[in-house]
Amino acid sequence: QVEDVQSVLALNTPAAVEAVVAAIADARRVGFIGVRASFGIAFEFRYAYHLIARNGVLFEGIGGTLQDQVDTLGRNDVLVAISHEPYSMPTVRAVDAAAARGVGVVALTDSTLSPLARKATHTLLYQTDSVSFFPSMIAPLALVELLLARLAARGGKAVLTRLAEVERRLVEQHAYWQPANGKSPA
Repeated sequence: QVEDVQSVLALNTPAAVEAVVAAIADARRVGFIGVRASFGIAFEFRYAYHLIARNGVLFEGIGGTLQDQVDTLGRNDVLVAISHEPYSMPTVRAVDAAAARGVGVVALTDSTLSPLARKATHTLLYQTDSVSFFPSMIAPLALVELLLARLAARGGKAVLTRLAEVERRLVEQHAYWQPANGKSPA
C-alpha cells in the first residue's frame, strides 16, 4: 500500500496534476463518477470538493439514470471519471458520451491504456496493487486528496470564504457531536 500511495507522485508529473486542477477550477460544473469500488472515491471527491466549491455534482445513477445525469454536462463542464481494471462499463459509457459532446474528461485510472484514458482530456494514474483479491483503493484516495489540496490552494480567498460558510452552516445544524462541557476529550 505504501507503493500504491507513492505511485501517485511517481506516475504523474506536477504539470499533469496542475493541468487537471486548472481544468476543474475553470469548469462551470464538475461531475464526479465512479461505480462499484470507485463509487466511494467519487463520493469522497465530490463531498470534499463541495466544501471548497458549489459547482460539483455526484452522478450516482439512482434508478438507472446515470447516462441522463452525465447528459447534463456541456462544453464548459468537466467530468471526473474514476475506474481501474476491471473497468466498470457504466463509467466507460459515460466517458465516451461526455467526450463525444465535447465535455472535458478527467480520467483517474490505472493505465494510459484504460478505456477512460483513451477519451480523456487529462489522465492521472495510480496503481491498485494489493495483497488481497480486491484492488487497493488507497492510491486513488491519495490522488483525490492531492487534487483537493491543490484546488484549495488555487482557490485562495474564495475557498476560505466558502469554508467559513460551510463551517457556520455545520455549526448551526449541530452536525458534529460536542461533549456536554463543550470541551473535546483529551
